[in-house]
Amino acid sequence: MDKEKIRSLLEKYRNGTCSPEEKALFESLSNRALEESLETIEPLDLQQIKQNIYRKIQQQQRQPRIKKVWPYAVAAACLAFLFIGYFMRSLEPAQNNLISNKNNLHSEKDKTVLTLADGSKIALNDADIGQLVEQDGIVIQKTKDGMLTYTVGKQAEKRHIGLNTIETPRGNMYHVILPDGSSAWLNARSSLTYPTSFSGSERRVKMTGEVYFEIAKVVSDKHEHLPFFVETETQEIKVLGTHFNVSAYPDEPLTTTTLIEGSVKVIAKGTGKSVVLQPGQQARLGSGLDVSGANIEGALAWKAGEFYFDNEDLASVLKKIARWYDVEIECPPLHGKTRVTAIFPRNQPLSNVMESLGAVRSVKMKYHAKERRVVVEE
Repeated sequence: MDKEKIRSLLEKYRNGTCSPEEKALFESLSNRALEESLETIEPLDLQQIKQNIYRKIQQQQRQPRIKKVWPYAVAAACLAFLFIGYFMRSLEPAQNNLISNKNNLHSEKDKTVLTLADGSKIALNDADIGQLVEQDGIVIQKTKDGMLTYTVGKQAEKRHIGLNTIETPRGNMYHVILPDGSSAWLNARSSLTYPTSFSGSERRVKMTGEVYFEIAKVVSDKHEHLPFFVETETQEIKVLGTHFNVSAYPDEPLTTTTLIEGSVKVIAKGTGKSVVLQPGQQARLGSGLDVSGANIEGALAWKAGEFYFDNEDLASVLKKIARWYDVEIECPPLHGKTRVTAIFPRNQPLSNVMESLGAVRSVKMKYHAKERRVVVEE
C-alpha cells in the first residue's frame, strides 16, 4: 500500500471516521509500514489520537462479554504505543546524569530476592538458570526466561511445609509459578508470601504492592475445588480458578481488585463487607467498598511494560513514575491536580518519560533534577 493511502487511513482512524473495513485494514498494517509512512507526515496531535483510542477502548469495555474486548483493545493499545514511540524519538533527553542514563532505571544493589523457609536469601537477578535449591522434597528452579518454578515431590507433603517470600524492589517485575501451578506476576515494590507446598482444605498467600494472578483449579481428594485466598493488609479475596489483578500499595488511598476472568469474592477486613465481582469489574476499598466497571487495559498496562494514565491527576502519575524509577518527585499541589491521559513505555530513561509527560497538552510541565530528586516547577 502506498504512503498516501496509509496517510489517508491514519487521518480517518485518528478522527474516528473509518469504516469497519478501513479500520480492519489500518490495524493490520505492520509497524514498519506505519513507521516509513510516518516519516512523510507532519507532526501528529498525539493527545487527539490517544483520546480517540481511549474512547474506543471504553466503548468496547461496555460490551457484555469481556473476551470480545481484547482483540480490538490490544490493537488500539499497540497503535498508541507506536505513535508515542515515534513522538518520543523526536525528543532531546535531559542533560542530567540521573535521568538520561539508561542504566539508571534502578540501583544495581536493588535485586528481586527470594527468602526461603530457613531465612536464607537468594538474589534472583544474579542466580544461574537451573535448580536453585531443594528443601524437604521441593525443588525450586529458575527458568531460562527468568521465571521461578516449584516442583513438589511425592514425599513433600509429609514433611514440614515452610513459607517462601519474593520481594521486588523499585524498577523490577517478577513472575513465579506457585507450587499448585498458579502464576503470579509481581510489579515493582511488591511482595508475595506463600507455602512451599499447598495442603489442607485451602490455598492461601499474602501480598503487598501489586500482583496479577492466574489461579489454577485444584481438586481435593474429596473431589472438591480447593479455594484460593489472597490476603492484603485490608482485605481478603476468595477464588476458585480465575485471572485478576490486585493493587495494594500502602502509599495509595485505595486497594483495587480487577477481575479479568472467573469470579472472586472481596471481603473488607475492617467491616466484613463483601462483594462478588464479575469479569470486567473492579472493587475499590478505601473508607468503603464499592464496585464499578474496570479499565482492563489500564489495570494490566504495568504487566505489558507500560505506564497507562487515563484522566488521572498528575500527583498520582508522578507517584507511580517515582516508584518505578526509584526517585523522589516533588510537585506543587495545585499543578498536581492537572488531569493526565497518556501511555509511556517503562523500559527507557526517566528523562524520556518526563520530557514526554511535559509535552502532553494538558500538562505542559517543566522540571529540574539533581541526583535522585526531581522537582516539578511552578
